[in-house]
Parts: sequence; structure tokens; C-alpha cells
Amino acid sequence: MAVYWSAVWVGTLAALAVALITGLVGIAVGAHLVGPGHQLEDWTSKHFSIGALVFSVLGAFLAFAAGGWVAGKTAGIKLSEPAILHGAIVWALAVPFLVAFAGLGAGQRGLERQIEGSPVHDREHARHADADRARGRVRRQAEFRAAPANSLVRVSSWTCTSRR
Repeated sequence: MAVYWSAVWVGTLAALAVALITGLVGIAVGAHLVGPGHQLEDWTSKHFSIGALVFSVLGAFLAFAAGGWVAGKTAGIKLSEPAILHGAIVWALAVPFLVAFAGLGAGQRGLERQIEGSPVHDREHARHADADRARGRVRRQAEFRAAPANSLVRVSSWTCTSRR
């Protein structure tokens, strides 16, 4: 029984493409759970539901089924045993690629964290934090100065309405 490696590579690329598309759809659907810190705020069952798990498992199954189907059709195989073999080889070849891509993504996030800890980033962050604190101080002072006037307006409107 011969293995058609060009069909296996095409099936692997198809599986990776479908996995990428289902992953992006899952990210787009779940993007509303991201808080202001650009990360999930709460991992409780209320926010991270069983639907996300089901979608992930079905997406992976769909990706590998599509990859095996493409490999079998590309090779022009009519019998089921060689087609199943090609599908299994597609799965065996695509999984290490997916793990490598996930590792590259995790490495990218680690690199961003290292850059965030650099002295230049810390100086920029401190400068912005000082400016934010100064704006908050000015706003609080303005509210404090306006408080007596606001209370006077409230009292005068109450006395005007109570005389009627």
C-alpha cells in the first residue's frame, strides 16, 4: 500500500486552515468576555461555559476530518483502508504543527512580558500613571470646589418648592 505524500501534505494544510478558522471564530464569539486588562476577568462556569469546550472539541474534530477527507480525495483513493491511513497520517503530521504554533504564540506573549519589564517601558508607564493621577486630582478638586455651590442650589430649590 503506497502513501501519497503530496496528498498528505495537502490534507495537513487543509486541517491547519480549518483549525485556524474555527479558532478565530471561537475567539470572535468569546471576545466579549475580555475585560479592560485585555485578559479574561473571571474563569468561573458563568463566563467560561461548557459551550466553549464543546466548540473546541467539535472544531478540532471538524478540522482533522476535513484534512483526512482532502487527503483521501486528493490521492484519488477508492478503498476505505488506504483513505483511513492517509487521514491518520494527516492527523499525526498536523498535531505537531499545531503544538509548535501554540508554542510560538506562548513565546510571543513571553517576549511581550519581557519588553514590558524593560526600563524604557517602565519610564513610559510611570509617566502616564503620573499624568493620570494628576488629572484625577484636578477633577476631584474641581468637584470639591463645586460641592458647596451644588448643595446651595439643592437647598434653594427645596425651599422654593416647600413654600408653595
